[in-house]
Amino acid sequence: MKKLLVAMAVLLLLALLAAAALAWHGLRVLAQPLVVADGTVLTVVVQPGEGAGRVLDRLVAGGHLQHPRELRLWARWRGGSLHVGEYELAAGTPARAVLEHLLSGRTVQRAFTLVEVTGDTRREEIG
Repeated sequence: MKKLLVAMAVLLLLALLAAAALAWHGLRVLAQPLVVADGTVLTVVVQPGEGAGRVLDRLVAGGHLQHPRELRLWARWRGGSLHVGEYELAAGTPARAVLEHLLSGRTVQRAFTLVEVTGDTRREEIG
């Protein structure tokens, strides 16, 4: 009986150590900084129907992030869907903040001015 209790205690301790190691690795992955070649801003465009996995694959292929499998798992656990649009991500942003930003839908806002041309203005230009 005593041997069984010792064996169970050892197994429990090993399971706790494995869980702690996985948690530590996960925190390191989520804390990894976004790498941008010129050290400024990376523009990411999310197309209609594009999921987090595809966007993460592009970031990994571009050398901006590592560990796509762990990031996909976190994105799936976090839930939510990506919003179509253009996102600007600063160099050094932690991976967790990158994913939160993409899931938040805070896209780049562009300002533009519409000039209204009326019939009277056109006559003045011609005449």
